[in-house]
Amino acid sequence: MIIIITIIEPQIRSLFIDMDPNKRNNDKVVEKFTLFNNRLQLLERILDEEGGGPFFMNDCFSVAECILPPTLLMTELMAEELGTKINFDENIKLKKWYEEIKTNPIVAPILQKATVATIEWISKKKGGAVSKCSL
Repeated sequence: MIIIITIIEPQIRSLFIDMDPNKRNNDKVVEKFTLFNNRLQLLERILDEEGGGPFFMNDCFSVAECILPPTLLMTELMAEELGTKINFDENIKLKKWYEEIKTNPIVAPILQKATVATIEWISKKKGGAVSKCSL
């Protein structure tokens, strides 16, 4: 899942500093979410090729189930704060996979903890907190 790490996730990580409303660059937010949403189509194509699930790589739990759900969760929560959204309209299979994997007994507890941690992080960033990830 090198695509997630090198092509998709960096668009979102580049917006960490923009979680602080005083440092937000709205043009950058639009640009990065446009790139992010366009690049989700790569994942949709992989799902088309691998097909059949319930897992990203067909019937095998893979690294995709470890990396992609937390990335999409973080992106959803950031998008809400930034006034935008993930475009699942053109990525129906990805959306279906994501909704199903969120209920997986292995993934669900991790996402619950990640939700709490991400909401806390966003709250701190909104207050101007600086971290190594935001520099």
